[in-house]
Amino acid sequence: MGQPDSTTLPRENVKKYQCRFVLTRIPIKTDNMRPAGKRRVLKMQNLLQVIIPFMLIIGVISGIVEGMKDQKKGKRTGKKFLTGDLPYYAKQLMTEPEQILFIRLTGALPEYTVMGQVQLSRILGVKDGYNEYEWHNKINRMSADFVICDDDTNIIAVIELDDRSHQRESRRKADEKKDKSLEAAGIKVIRWNVHRMPQAWKIRKDVLDED
Repeated sequence: MGQPDSTTLPRENVKKYQCRFVLTRIPIKTDNMRPAGKRRVLKMQNLLQVIIPFMLIIGVISGIVEGMKDQKKGKRTGKKFLTGDLPYYAKQLMTEPEQILFIRLTGALPEYTVMGQVQLSRILGVKDGYNEYEWHNKINRMSADFVICDDDTNIIAVIELDDRSHQRESRRKADEKKDKSLEAAGIKVIRWNVHRMPQAWKIRKDVLDED
């Protein structure tokens, strides 16, 4: 059996895209075929060599056109974002129990700053030698209920207020992941139950290790 012959189409430039198609004729045994059958096979092979590259070119052009449409649509969306009505409304930063604890924290720790709902990616860095994007991605959806800082914004402790939802297995795993991440950075993590929020003396004892 002879080597399959191939037909190479010339390069087609479609804007900035370049496509090169190489078609290899699939060998078909025609030794036992009648002359008419051989002719039909050869015609089919020749026809495929014309149709396939044409379809590929059409596919590439269609992809480019769709990409241009998406780009124009993105520009229109951006313009609408700047000029149209946006579907946002102001939310409360804290739930009612969190507001109560916030008042207690600020009252018990007047010499410190209390911040609420802080993203972990804002308080945790990634050590040299590690993939920063990969490790930040593991915590980028997590937040701390409260962060206690000194005047230089050094972190003293992170406070978590747990309600009934934290009893779910998925939440327990997420809490464990959060605690381990903070503790790895040397940050104290304190968890209080929403139904047993501490008084001022207990807050200072747990946060500052005061007797």
